[in-house]
Amino acid sequence: MTAAEASSGAPAARLAAALARIERAIAVRDARHQRLRHEATAALADLDRLIARSNG
Repeated sequence: MTAAEASSGAPAARLAAALARIERAIAVRDARHQRLRHEATAALADLDRLIARSNG
């Protein structure tokens, strides 16, 4: 890194870009987790209905 880069805020820009990538990755992970939780809840509801019918 040159002195001009050091004084220009280039490290701060790289840090900001890295933080943005981390935030996007977290958002993707959270969305996936929410979708999987929804799918698991739906599957448990289906299972409950099947059990209720079999006990009918």
